[in-house]
Amino acid sequence: MDEGVLDPLYNLLTHEKKMFIVETCWAVSNIMAGDTPQIQAVFDHKNGALLDKLFEIARESTDFDVNFQVSFSH
Repeated sequence: MDEGVLDPLYNLLTHEKKMFIVETCWAVSNIMAGDTPQIQAVFDHKNGALLDKLFEIARESTDFDVNFQVSFSH
């Protein structure tokens, strides 16, 4: 988290290519499986914007691969 990885991950969640979104959700799910400071960093990122974006993707996507990865990231 110290390296500022959350900003680029957030930006990749809006990418037009599905695989970028899938892989980004996978990366976020790995962070969310980390220790308490890592999890808290995701919650705190831009006042919860990263999690809001994940929930938005989960609501709007009909793609199985995307929804599968989103389900693990929160």
